[in-house]
Amino acid sequence: MIKRLSFLIFAVLFAYQPVDAQNLSRQGEFVNNFRSLNIDLSRERVFLHTDRQWYVFGDRIWVSAYVVDGSRLIRSTLSNVLYVELLDPDGDLVERVYLKIERGRGSGNLTFGEISPRAGTYQIRAYTAYALNFGESYIFKQDIQVYTDEIEIASIYDTDDIDVQFFPEGGDLIDGITTRVGVKAIGPDGLHRNISGSVFNENGQEVARFTSEHLGMGYFEFTPDINETYTARVRGMSYEFPNVRSSGTTLRVDAQDTQFEVKSFSNEIDDHESLFLFAHVRGEVFFAGRLNQTPNYGVTWISRDLFPTGVIHFTLLDTNGLPVSERLAFNINELDEATAQTEFRTGIEIQDDYYSFEMRDEVELFFSVTNHENDLVRGSASISVFDDQVDTFNPYATNIITRFYLESDIVGFVEDPGFYFSKNDNALEHADLLMLTQGWRAFNMNDIVNITELQIQSFPERGFRITGNVRSDLLRRQLQEANIVYSLGPANEELFLVQTDALGDFVIDELQFFGNEQITIRANDAEGRDRVLIGLNPQFDHLPENEDPIKQRITESQPERARQTETEIDPLTFDERAALAQIDTERFLDAQMSVLLDDVVVTAERENIDTFERSLGVMRTRSQRVDLDESPHLQDAPFLAVLTQIPGVTVLGMDQLRVSTGALSLSGTPDPLIIIDDVITDAEDLFSLTTMDVQTVNVFRRASELAVWGSQGTGGVISVRTRRGFSGSRQMRGLITAQLEGYQIPVRFYSPRYGFVTPDEEESVDNRITLHWDPIFSFTPNGGTIRFWTNDVPSEYRIEIQGITQNGKPFYKTRTFNLRP
Repeated sequence: MIKRLSFLIFAVLFAYQPVDAQNLSRQGEFVNNFRSLNIDLSRERVFLHTDRQWYVFGDRIWVSAYVVDGSRLIRSTLSNVLYVELLDPDGDLVERVYLKIERGRGSGNLTFGEISPRAGTYQIRAYTAYALNFGESYIFKQDIQVYTDEIEIASIYDTDDIDVQFFPEGGDLIDGITTRVGVKAIGPDGLHRNISGSVFNENGQEVARFTSEHLGMGYFEFTPDINETYTARVRGMSYEFPNVRSSGTTLRVDAQDTQFEVKSFSNEIDDHESLFLFAHVRGEVFFAGRLNQTPNYGVTWISRDLFPTGVIHFTLLDTNGLPVSERLAFNINELDEATAQTEFRTGIEIQDDYYSFEMRDEVELFFSVTNHENDLVRGSASISVFDDQVDTFNPYATNIITRFYLESDIVGFVEDPGFYFSKNDNALEHADLLMLTQGWRAFNMNDIVNITELQIQSFPERGFRITGNVRSDLLRRQLQEANIVYSLGPANEELFLVQTDALGDFVIDELQFFGNEQITIRANDAEGRDRVLIGLNPQFDHLPENEDPIKQRITESQPERARQTETEIDPLTFDERAALAQIDTERFLDAQMSVLLDDVVVTAERENIDTFERSLGVMRTRSQRVDLDESPHLQDAPFLAVLTQIPGVTVLGMDQLRVSTGALSLSGTPDPLIIIDDVITDAEDLFSLTTMDVQTVNVFRRASELAVWGSQGTGGVISVRTRRGFSGSRQMRGLITAQLEGYQIPVRFYSPRYGFVTPDEEESVDNRITLHWDPIFSFTPNGGTIRFWTNDVPSEYRIEIQGITQNGKPFYKTRTFNLRP
C-alpha cells in the first residue's frame, strides 16, 4: 500500500503543479535516475546476532547472519558468500571465516586463533563483496568486550582529549540565513562527552552558546556573516568552525508529531524559480514535488504516515536538477511493527511473568510473532540464552531493528542506537539530533549526477571466485583464448572449462565447497600446447584491509564471581568456570568433526583445576606453530631438527615423516599432507627447505582442524610459509594446484540434553555461560517452542530473540529468568 501511494503522489505532483517544463524535465530526470539506479543496483544490508555482548578470551563467538535486500528488507537471494572477521584491539585481523548464505540466512563461529591472550575491545565485521560497492555503512561492525584474568583494563586515553564537531543543517552556513547548527562531542574512545561552549567572532564577541542535550549532542541557532570568522571554545580549547558561504540555499526540517515541516531558505533564488524536493527511505522515493519559492523562502508539510520506519533522506534540487541541500530525518511507522511474544511452559512463576528454575531443569518457552494488526506471522529468528550477571547488559545496544532501520543508513559508530526505538518520551526528539550531527549520508548524490561514470567493483557472489592469468612459457606473452581445464578435489572427478580473455586473464566463478579444497588447473594455448605458465591471484585480494585500531571502550574489570553448586568441590572463580566451559565446548566440537559424536553428549571426566588450566593452553591453540622470526635460536639449526622439535612430528628418514593424530589406515599410519605456500606437495620438497627459507611452520593434529582437509588430512597437516614463495613440483608448466578456502564447516552448539543422559548421577559440573544458541529458528504463524537445559550455576539468565518476518519486518525480544540453587 505504501509503495502504490508513493508512486501516486509522485505522478500527481508532476501532473498538476504548474511549473516550467524544461526545469521540471531536468529535476524529474535526476529523480528518475535515482529511482532506476536503486532498482537496478539493490543494496544488501547485513546484521550479525552474536550469542553475547562480551566474551572471555578463548571462547567461541557464535554468530547468526541476516542478509536483506532493497528498501523492503526482504531476505536476499543475491549473495551466497558472507565474510565475517574478528579484529583485535590494534585492528589486526585475528580470523576470517566464510559463511554460506541461503535465502539471506547463515550461521557460524569465530575463534581467537593463535594470538596471545589480551583483554580489550575487539570488533566483529561482516559484509558481502557486493555490499562493498555502496560504502562504509554497509559493512556491519560490532564492538565486543573481551576479558582475560587481568585485574583491570587501564585507560589508554587522555580523558581531556575531546573532539567537537559542528554540522550546519542542510550542509552549509550561508550569509545572512539563520541556521540550526548541530554540535557533537566525543572522546578518543568514540563515546560521548557532555559539554557546554560558545562561539566567538574574530573580535572575541560571543555570538552563540550551546550545550549537550543527549549523548554529547545538541544544537543552537546562529545567523552567520560572510565578513566574520568564527571560533568555538569548549573547556578552554578552541575548535574549528565551518566557513560561511556568500550565497546558497539550505534546508530546514522540523520533525513534528504527525508531520515534517520542510523549509528552504536562499539568498540566490529569482522570483520565478522553483526548487524541487524529493525524499526517499533506503533508496525508495516516497515524496517528490516542487517548492514554490519566494526569493528567500519556501515551505511544505509532509505526513509522517507517508514514510516507513527508517532514515528519510530529504534532497533539494535546483532548476538544473542538481542537489543543493540535504537533510536526514528519522521516522517510526507503526505499520512496520513486529512483536515477539514468549510464554514459559515450565518453571515456577515467582513474580509477575518472572520465572524461576532449578539446576538442570528443562526449560520450554513458547514463541510467536505478530504484525501491526496483531496477526500471527512466519519468519526466521535466532535465540541466545546466557548468564546475565557476569557483565552489565546494555538494552540499547545494536540489534536487528537498529541495524536495518537506522545504522545501515549512516556511517560510523552510533552510541546506544536502541534508545531511539525505546518508549522514552524524548526518543524521537533525540533521534533528530543524531540525524543532524551524524554528518554522512549512505546515498551519494554525486553518483546520480555522474551516473555514466558509476563503476561497480564487485557483483553478487554466488560462490567463490578464483582469478589468474596464462602467459607463454618463453616470452611471457599474454595468451588470448587459452583453454583452462580445472577440477576440485584430489580425484579430479569433474572437469570444467573456461577461456582467457584478450589480456590472458581468466575467472573461475561460483565454486561451492566447505572447508579447504584442492583445485587443479591445466592450461593450453589456442593451438593446444602446454608450454604455458599459469598465475593465480590471491583468493581474497578483493577484500578490504582494516588500517585503524579499534577504539577501546573502557569498562570495569571482569567480576570475580564464584559459583556455588550442590557438589562438594570448592567454588570456582569466573576465570576458572570460563576455562572449564571452553574445554567442554572444544571437546564437543572435536567429537563432531571426527564423526565420533552424533546426538550423544560429551561428559568427560574432569581433573583438578590446575590440570585444566594447563590443558587450556593447548585447547586454545589451533595448531602447533613455530615462527622462526620469533625463535632466533632455531635459525641456525637444520630444518629437519626444527621439525622434530614440534610435538607430534617424527622424522623417519630423508624422505618420510609422521604426525601423531591417532589415525590408522589398513596400510598403517597415513602420511601427513604437506602444504608449502598454499601448494600441496610432498616430503621431498619439504626436506629441501632450509631454516633460511622458512618463516613459519604449522602442524595440525586435532580432528576439528583436520576435517577441513577431508581424507587428505587423516595423517595430519604440515603447513609451511616461506619467505620467497614456493615453486615446487606442484607448480609446473601447464599445470598448477593450490589449496582454496571455502565455507566454514557447520558445527552444532554444545548443549547437554539431560533427559537423555543420567543428569542426577553425573558428577561433572555444568559451567556453561551461554546455555542455548539456535542460530536459525524458523517459525510459522503457529509459533514454535524453544527447549534447553539449565546448568549448575545459580544466577539470572537472559533470553534474547532476534529475527525478521517473511515480509521484512525485524523484531527483538529479551527477558530474564532466575536459576536457584
